[in-house]
Amino acid sequence: MNRKLMNDMRGHPTQLPKEHIDWVVQPITRFIKVEAAAGVVLLLSTLLALSLANSPLRELFNSLWHISLGINIGTLAFERSLHGWINDAVMTLF
Repeated sequence: MNRKLMNDMRGHPTQLPKEHIDWVVQPITRFIKVEAAAGVVLLLSTLLALSLANSPLRELFNSLWHISLGINIGTLAFERSLHGWINDAVMTLF
């Protein structure tokens, strides 16, 4: 095979995605690989939470944390508030 054809078969990082899911996954993976990305997301989330907590929407924002989320299967119920899920489940990952 000639060299140009072999390069085309391997693909290039700037090549358009071939699968539909790649349109979503590739930008996210590139963003996650940037080490400062997590810090930027955390900083923006903190600023958003502080501004909402100190705005006229504070009652609505506070009620958001008390929304019940969970799984109900027959009589078995596993529910927690959004605040509980974040404290018990998500924060243990970090």
